[in-house]
Amino acid sequence: MTFRVLITSEAREQLLEIDTWWAANRRSASDLVWSELDEAIEGLQQFPTSGNDYPAMPGHRRLLLRRTGFHIYYIIDEDKREVTIVAVWGARRGHGPSRH
Repeated sequence: MTFRVLITSEAREQLLEIDTWWAANRRSASDLVWSELDEAIEGLQQFPTSGNDYPAMPGHRRLLLRRTGFHIYYIIDEDKREVTIVAVWGARRGHGPSRH
């Protein structure tokens, strides 16, 4: 049985900022952010625990988007069979987003 994947408005805003930067600075792969996110969502629908626990934010997991170098931070609601992406953050920043 698959999980539904939701994206919070804050994570959506982060994605739009990332996409704007990516399109201006990575023209040869301008759609990579969205295609890698789509792949991650497909994976989370089937395997929601595929990301690692993120102890700095109890109850959250994070999954690295390897080609773009971003992490998606998410929570799992087993009862509702939902995964909610709460943040998208550059892995190179050296720290994760603030707690949600």
